[in-house]
Amino acid sequence: MISFSKVLIKKEFHELFFSVKGLFYFLVVSVILSLFSALLVTNTELSLLDNAQALYMISGIILALMMLISSVYGSDAIAGERERRTLETLLITPIGASEIALSKLAFSSLLYFLLFLIGLPYFIAIGSSGQNVAVGLVYLFFIGWMLSIIYTSIAIYISQNVNSLKNSMMITLAIVLISATPLIISPAMRKAGLGKVMDYLNPFGDAVNTLDSVIIDSEPFSMQAVRMGIILAYTVILVVIVAKSTKKEKVL
Repeated sequence: MISFSKVLIKKEFHELFFSVKGLFYFLVVSVILSLFSALLVTNTELSLLDNAQALYMISGIILALMMLISSVYGSDAIAGERERRTLETLLITPIGASEIALSKLAFSSLLYFLLFLIGLPYFIAIGSSGQNVAVGLVYLFFIGWMLSIIYTSIAIYISQNVNSLKNSMMITLAIVLISATPLIISPAMRKAGLGKVMDYLNPFGDAVNTLDSVIIDSEPFSMQAVRMGIILAYTVILVVIVAKSTKKEKVL
């Protein structure tokens, strides 16, 4: 049975708003999105992009930031508590080990919602005069939410099995970098042979391709069903893995 600890979620919430780490998350997102928005206005080549292309680009940046922050937070979930000598304190409470991991995962969704709200004005400002803004925003919200769960789950699983926070974070960030290849590889390479297969297997690739299809090509949901199904499958499977794999003797 999946359960969460309200006490632990409140603790995480307090640490988010009353710590340098939490404020750093918000600052990074704001600065990067502000810089990109400024580039759209001041850079000659970027300012010539059509509205849909600019909207798609900022959507990809928002997703990449969410994926990165979710991975950093998830890496700290168990390994960080272990290094700070606070994991033992949590484990002697009535809160079970699986409940600790799932509460951290639940809080990552709250963190995502807050960061999404920061990115919302930039998305609306850039897409205000263009096409598919409303539908693009809906897709971005749900896809981003699922990605945050996926990469937090991966990071938590790694964090459970790696004693060092540094090593946990390095492994997780390597996975993030591999996942982010759709942002740097040309669409032509991703649409042929092995590239196409890898794109479908990569949840981040499915996410950016879905946004491309919705925002730029104005394609209906029926064209997104397979990719959305893959992302949802990753989400459910990884949550189950985190719930099943977190054992008290493993996290100690």
